[in-house]
Amino acid sequence: MLEKLTIQEFDDDKLVINNVEIAGWIDDDKCRFCNHQRCYSERFDDYFCPYCNRWLESRCGDPNCGFCKNRPHFPNKLWQKS
Repeated sequence: MLEKLTIQEFDDDKLVINNVEIAGWIDDDKCRFCNHQRCYSERFDDYFCPYCNRWLESRCGDPNCGFCKNRPHFPNKLWQKS
């Protein structure tokens, strides 16, 4: 069963998914896989689709990149409570 998502955006580049705050926003463009609006993570400098649970850009080739090296395999790790 798919996870039910509650997504909100606040003016100060704050995205809240399932009551978890994420630095980012809901983008105007849509996911190329499911056609839902995509979101942006400032922490990982990447677009993701919370509905598809996938990053929408590949990691860069730099093994020392501060954004890519710590990016979780799936974006839902950003809003899952431990």
